[in-house]
Amino acid sequence: MAIYSMFTTYIGNSIVNSYPNSNTSFSMFYHLYKLFYLQFERKKKNKIPSSIPKPYHLFYSFTKI
Repeated sequence: MAIYSMFTTYIGNSIVNSYPNSNTSFSMFYHLYKLFYLQFERKKKNKIPSSIPKPYHLFYSFTKI
């Protein structure tokens, strides 16, 4: 759990630093929500093709949002 929280905090901080004018806590929560929750929702709805290798699933789903 600690590794997971460090990982999400690192991603969130890098996302927030790329959006300097936005509300820090909101943008971190919203973009992590987009990355992790909507990824699985779209995987269920759109049935991401299994021909795509697994490391590319995150990128594939993020580009479709």
